[in-house]
Amino acid sequence: MAGRPVHTFEVVRNEQLTPHLIRVVLGGKGFDTFIPNQFTDAYVKIVFVNHGVDVGALQQPLTLDSFTALPAEQQPTVRTFTVRSVATERREIAIDFVVHGQHGVAGPWAAAAVPGTPAYLTSPNGAYAPRDRRRTGGFAGQRNWPGVHRGRWTRG
Repeated sequence: MAGRPVHTFEVVRNEQLTPHLIRVVLGGKGFDTFIPNQFTDAYVKIVFVNHGVDVGALQQPLTLDSFTALPAEQQPTVRTFTVRSVATERREIAIDFVVHGQHGVAGPWAAAAVPGTPAYLTSPNGAYAPRDRRRTGGFAGQRNWPGVHRGRWTRG
């Protein structure tokens, strides 16, 4: 993962889908360098930066390596999330988060995210794209709904 580019987005909106599921929609200048892919299982790594870290003062262009100079207690937490959808014409990316109160890093961040909150993502990865998505189905818990959705209802 070393040296992977990190794109700076900001929260456009968030939507409470269920009591424990929040969709965060990101946009902004991150789309200047972010290139979506067409894989059904597209995922990104989100870099959760600690409060008080001046990201603008880190080595630019921003990569995962940019954070290595920070003291251990200021190192970001990195988590992987399936991309729910990408609307390139609106320059928006949606990611669903399961929230279990104040446990963990990602759920509390999503619950507290308001328009303008910065978000840092790596470029998407993935490998699966079925030829005939009409024949694709699946059973999933809340955590896996984005992948099932992309498999059934997005065009590759």
